[in-house]
Amino acid sequence: VVTLFASKPWPRESRKLSAARLLLLAQNYRMSELQGAVALGQLPRVAGVAERRRQSARFLNKMIAGVPGIRPPRVPSNTDPSYWLYMLRIDASIAAVSAEQFGEALLAEGVPAWVRYIVKPLYLSSLFTEMRTFGKSRYPFRPYGKQEYKAGLCPQAEKALDDVIAIHWNENYSEAHVEQIGAAIIKVARHYAAAAAGESRR
Repeated sequence: VVTLFASKPWPRESRKLSAARLLLLAQNYRMSELQGAVALGQLPRVAGVAERRRQSARFLNKMIAGVPGIRPPRVPSNTDPSYWLYMLRIDASIAAVSAEQFGEALLAEGVPAWVRYIVKPLYLSSLFTEMRTFGKSRYPFRPYGKQEYKAGLCPQAEKALDDVIAIHWNENYSEAHVEQIGAAIIKVARHYAAAAAGESRR
């Protein structure tokens, strides 16, 4: 429990993120002083790193624009995303395949992706559903015990998690890397579209 308390408390034996990923209310004390010093030294590079990520993401956006059932991340005009991940959306009713199946196919094509990125929203973690705290204090939940955390609380967020594939993104991706990712997305989309068309003719 002490180890979990110092590491946000995330059960690291699981390879997939899930609703159980935050087991109780705890801290995030993983960074050492040395790591903090290195991070401070890297801060001047952040703007350039983010801009390179944006440029490669824009390139992928153009590659897959217009592919039926595939939605690149929506970027409001007043924002500059850092693209920690490239969040690809799959409209299953158009793409004729679930996001999970599409993501597994992308993995088979060599695309570095996180299929079922979070699985369930944060409020379904046992931290909230069971109001679990470190020890027996039940703080800060005790004064707010009337709040219920259950499926359906944020239906749009829950649906969005079913539709998304998180592609790992990197400022060091070359144009060739992005072209390979884009080609894989288009290939998988065409495969399922052709399969669906074949089924509809039978």
